[in-house]
Amino acid sequence: VLMSLGNVYGNFGDYQKQRSMLERALKIQESFCGPDHTSVAATLTNLANCFGRLGDYEKMRSMLERSLKIDEAAYGLHHTEVA
Repeated sequence: VLMSLGNVYGNFGDYQKQRSMLERALKIQESFCGPDHTSVAATLTNLANCFGRLGDYEKMRSMLERSLKIDEAAYGLHHTEVA
């Protein structure tokens, strides 16, 4: 729910609030699912896009690379349904 709510804030253009919600969601997911779970990858992708909107492209790239690594490990290098 935090990820969805964060994305709603992003849709309204409140990227700082979006970031806050997504960072909360990420901490919860990492603590319950582990840092390499595919749900973590989905949240990382959303958070990366938020950082892009905030102009922090290095943070965006870093998060997208981590998300890709998780998805490739879970689904393989040629799977088409990665987050």
